[in-house]
Amino acid sequence: MDQIQFVTWFTEMWLKSGGLISQATAAKMLDKTQGRISQMVKEKKLKLYQYENMLYVSFIEVRKIAMQDNLKKALKELEVAGALLPEGFGLDFEEENKKILNFSVNPPEIIPEQTKE
Repeated sequence: MDQIQFVTWFTEMWLKSGGLISQATAAKMLDKTQGRISQMVKEKKLKLYQYENMLYVSFIEVRKIAMQDNLKKALKELEVAGALLPEGFGLDFEEENKKILNFSVNPPEIIPEQTKE
């Protein structure tokens, strides 16, 4: 019975959150320590999803932070190089995140290759 409850919970939270990943995975994606990820949860920068002793955070939230961090670094490098960009250039990830969420909820059908007889 416990397995069914976990699978049901995990599926519901996966769909609600845009995917669940471990804090260790989030740390790797953001190039931060697991302690920093815990701190980000406490600061409410990331929402925690917990089932018994298993802790998860939202993939889509972590991805958004990672993309913003990477873009900020790239924009800073361009600024140092003297590039002029319009204000707010590239800082809107909502449309991209919607595409990913839609993909996770409605993945494309995978059609197996036909084997030659």
